[in-house]
Amino acid sequence: MWLAKLCRYAATPKGFATFDRLWWETDVRDILGAVQVPTAVFYKKDAPASWGNRDQAQYLADRIPAARLLAIPGTAPNPL
Repeated sequence: MWLAKLCRYAATPKGFATFDRLWWETDVRDILGAVQVPTAVFYKKDAPASWGNRDQAQYLADRIPAARLLAIPGTAPNPL
């Protein structure tokens, strides 16, 4: 609910639709190996799969050179 409210205040419907499409169509998997900075990949221990879980975080960490996989407590994103 808070995300929907934020989206309504942050952009016009057309602007949000454009952002949403770009967000979901952007795929960076092919360039993860090019990351050359210290990287920590966080995941919430008890998060449902829809918010990202350990397997998804592990996927990223495995493809970013020297990335650290770190669990943090919680189940969902922090509200604004």
